[in-house]
Amino acid sequence: MKIKKNDLILALLVFVGISILLYPTISNKWNAYRNSKLISQYKKNVSSLSKEKAASMIEAAKKYNQTLGTPKVPDAFSIRDGKRDKQYDSLINMGDGMMGYVEVPSIDVNLPLYHYTFDSVLLKGAGHLFGSALPVGGESTHSVVSAHRGLP
Repeated sequence: MKIKKNDLILALLVFVGISILLYPTISNKWNAYRNSKLISQYKKNVSSLSKEKAASMIEAAKKYNQTLGTPKVPDAFSIRDGKRDKQYDSLINMGDGMMGYVEVPSIDVNLPLYHYTFDSVLLKGAGHLFGSALPVGGESTHSVVSAHRGLP
């Protein structure tokens, strides 16, 4: 049995078309799986901290928030891309840059939360806007988190 060239091209086009249609679903499932693994590891790391260490991390973040002065939301489009701050990087960091996670049950989204809002960060999860208060609570604090719901 000989396969015609036109039949092979048609089969290839059908395969490519189906792949394009399935990509968003497969990509969303993969990202949800990856995010759940990252969040599970984060929870495991946090639960392994001593109460004293966890309290000191939160206290250091609260002190940092107080140094921000008058609560204001920084300009998200300022020319900061690529610039880092060692003190900020060290706060509520479990070693991988992840500072927590964002859970939005109404749309079934769980995203890891990282320092900064660089493009590279937003491809991995949600980013905390440098210059806004760290998300540890407290009076007159304003944390800004940026994320995308769409496909990375």
